[in-house]
Amino acid sequence: MVKLFQGSPRACNTIAIVVARFNSEITSALTAGAIHTLKEAGVADDDIHVYHVPGAFEIPLMCEIVAEQHDAVIALGCVIQGDTPHFEYVCNEASRGILDVGIRHRKPVMMGVLTCATYAQAKHRASLSAFDTNEDAIVDGEKATPECNKGCECASAALEMISLIGQSK
Repeated sequence: MVKLFQGSPRACNTIAIVVARFNSEITSALTAGAIHTLKEAGVADDDIHVYHVPGAFEIPLMCEIVAEQHDAVIALGCVIQGDTPHFEYVCNEASRGILDVGIRHRKPVMMGVLTCATYAQAKHRASLSAFDTNEDAIVDGEKATPECNKGCECASAALEMISLIGQSK
């Protein structure tokens, strides 16, 4: 018989959030969303550790440094496309570096670095509107939900992956 393994988003020991300061209005909202989701799942304040780095390019190094002491790492940043190839270099290297840390440490290292064409796109993907009111919030013509915040999505996925990895051992 086939044995099914499926993680469930629940509390664990410690979570690191590595967040870039560049585009701080966006990354602060991503961080708030991640923290909100972790707390809703029962993660204690003392078990959420936030590390600020200058920009997205520096995220993988900090993830590497903190991965050993945490059950999961959530990488949050925001890179907005400009007129030069710099966007592609930063996005590609940050993405690959984050993936490599997770594989090397065999832990969830969640990719929450937004790679957007415009600031408006980034703002939509970092929406906190769903948390600001009990009424339906609308962002750019769409109903805002926690899923509109990539920080929330990454936090939930991190908890689910911790559970799933624990089951597979």
